Amino acid sequence: MRILLIGGYGFIGSAIAQRLIASGHDLVCFGRSVETGRRVVPAAQWVSGDLNHMLYASDWAAYLE
Repeated sequence: MRILLIGGYGFIGSAIAQRLIASGHDLVCFGRSVETGRRVVPAAQWVSGDLNHMLYASDWAAYLE
C-alpha cells in the first residue's frame, strides 16, 4: 500500500516510518526539510511543504495522487 506520512522524521514519526517500510509499504513522507528526512529515513520518498498553508483539500491533491 502507498502511504503518505506527515512528520516522518520526528521521534514517533520516524519509528512509524521504519515500521511501515519494514512491512513492505511504499512510503511517502511529508516534512519541512527533505534533507533531514532523507538522513533520518532514507528508504522513504520525501516531499516538503508547509502545513500552515495547506488549508483546503485542493492544497493536498498533488500529494495524494
